[in-house]
Amino acid sequence: AGLLRISKIQREDGTDLIWRCNFVYPSQQRVQPLFQASLLHGASDRDLINQIGRANRLLHYSEMLYFKNQGYLTYDFNGWYAGINDEKRLQINQFKEGFGGRIVYGYDCEKPLTVRGWLYIVLRAVRRRILEPEVMRELKRRKQKAPRLAES
Repeated sequence: AGLLRISKIQREDGTDLIWRCNFVYPSQQRVQPLFQASLLHGASDRDLINQIGRANRLLHYSEMLYFKNQGYLTYDFNGWYAGINDEKRLQINQFKEGFGGRIVYGYDCEKPLTVRGWLYIVLRAVRRRILEPEVMRELKRRKQKAPRLAES
């Protein structure tokens, strides 16, 4: 049906560095990476790790250009870490920010079903406002609009 696109990057010797499978939503003009595979898992060679990292960035960028030329408006990076403590996830956020764009909030899946659940959510929000103002500033910053993929 043309809803999956598979792309890869190889070294000159033909060794695959990274593969990615994207799901395309033509009616929504949106592309969403589903999964990727590389030689990175368990790799200890710094040169190989760096090559895969560069190949990953190049592949994302190439896919964005390809889908933009096909008329797609949104390249969905699949999530955003809203916390401030997990350094690895913050680095992933930084990687995603490097491509521009904006964060789009969707389904959050936090719905209190009991009084205890409702109380937890309210108290957590109060705690964040009082004890973690940097989290609130970061959430506000992330809601700022940025140009969409198809805009110049």
